[in-house]
Amino acid sequence: MAAGAASSSPAPAGARYSGYGGSSAMTALEPNFNVWFERDGEVVMSRWRMRLLAAIDEHGSITEGARVTGVPYRVAWQKVHEMEERLGERLLETQTGGPEGGGAHLTQAGRDHVERMRIFCERADQAIRLIYLDTFEPPPGA
Repeated sequence: MAAGAASSSPAPAGARYSGYGGSSAMTALEPNFNVWFERDGEVVMSRWRMRLLAAIDEHGSITEGARVTGVPYRVAWQKVHEMEERLGERLLETQTGGPEGGGAHLTQAGRDHVERMRIFCERADQAIRLIYLDTFEPPPGA
């Protein structure tokens, strides 16, 4: 490879990006990423699906969970159904409407999946932030 040519291989551990001549242009940026888990090439859990499940549980209904996450009821119901099918377990306990009204709440398995995903995302966010700082922030005294 010619000197100065771009490489598609990852930077060595501890290497810092110097393409901006040490300017603070990169310090104004915030790293973002998305994470999801698949089984057999199909999405099982994602940040968005975790938020949907948490919203359903918090509001006690699929309708309200869908509303606060900004999707139609049908989409919310479909995503919950997909997760349950792909995980092989119930994530929601539902009650049909009537004089007492219906409702939906997470099962213990649903709570466990939401909590594990929340912890995973927090730790991944921290790791990405550290990688970003190590890669893009100028070293002290630079």
